[in-house]
Amino acid sequence: MLDLALESAKASGPATRLRVGLGDTVAELHTPDALWLTTLKERFQGFFTEAPPHLVLRHQPDRAGPPVEHLTSCTEVRLNAGARAELVDGVLRTALPELTAPSLVAHCTLLTDGTRGFLCCGPSGAGKSTLAALLPEHALCDELALVRTVGNGFEGVSLPYWIARPGRVPLAGVFLLEHAPEHRRQRLTPAAAARALRSNIYWPTHNTTALRGAFATLTCLAALVPVWRLGFARDPSVWRTIAKAV
Repeated sequence: MLDLALESAKASGPATRLRVGLGDTVAELHTPDALWLTTLKERFQGFFTEAPPHLVLRHQPDRAGPPVEHLTSCTEVRLNAGARAELVDGVLRTALPELTAPSLVAHCTLLTDGTRGFLCCGPSGAGKSTLAALLPEHALCDELALVRTVGNGFEGVSLPYWIARPGRVPLAGVFLLEHAPEHRRQRLTPAAAARALRSNIYWPTHNTTALRGAFATLTCLAALVPVWRLGFARDPSVWRTIAKAV
């Protein structure tokens, strides 16, 4: 029955579009494949919008060529024969730093207490997903978040990577994660914070203007928002260490 359902889902029909909200950036996805449509609806559930798009992805399964074909910088992409629906995640991850600059795309978990946001950064294995799993009621996303200036401060905006729900919240603190036998935190100077955070940002390396804007945003973030190194044990009590830091 499953095989029959999948074959039925693959039947071509009129092109269908979905618009996904990524902070204030919108990606429009076109596909004639019902199976792709189902996969993408499940993948980006909760992040759909009808706002005008900034990036258009066109799935053309009958067109020969490379699976991913960038047509106009990072604003139009074609997904040809051989492409899989899962490639959409990578395309969006690659395009976002340039599309959102001077905002930052951070490799992080975004936590909130309802009024304040806490950016928890680190490379793979540092504990981002672990922290989000320990604190599900506080987690907005567990892999990528957008950091943007708002007035005289900053806000964190959740992105649909990987377990996520829409939300944006004023940033009160940034934490650089590492596993530890017990909870501990250490405040960094702005200069040390800027250096440490660089490796946790997805940079728009192909656009000099966007890159300069993103670096300026990082410098301001490190100067205005407290940044801490956070060692944590696998215990939900880490929330008190985070929330009481600022």
